[in-house]
Amino acid sequence: MNIIDKIIKVYEIVGQTKQDTERTTNILIIFFGIAFLIIGIASFFLYPKQKRKMIQYKKEQLEEYYINHPKNKGCSYEASGLFVPGWQRMKYNIPIFVGMTFCIIGVFMIVAKISNIF
Repeated sequence: MNIIDKIIKVYEIVGQTKQDTERTTNILIIFFGIAFLIIGIASFFLYPKQKRKMIQYKKEQLEEYYINHPKNKGCSYEASGLFVPGWQRMKYNIPIFVGMTFCIIGVFMIVAKISNIF
């Protein structure tokens, strides 16, 4: 076997390995895309629980307001001038942002690989 035959043989092996690796990579990317979609959809189901926590936070905040301002016992949350701080609102709304982000990433991964396959 001369050197040219050896180079051709190595090139054929590398080409076959590249095809196998590409097929495996496509399958893994589609799998991770589906996993991202599932995690994104699952995080949307956490939002109602977080919404209840925000309502509870507002009630506790209003009760504390009534303790500090006994004259204003009958006013509503909006009339009292209270608000949910930004960091607290972000904490309670994080499932929406995480869900949207994961779903967009998952759809992008799946569509990109399926369009390359066909």
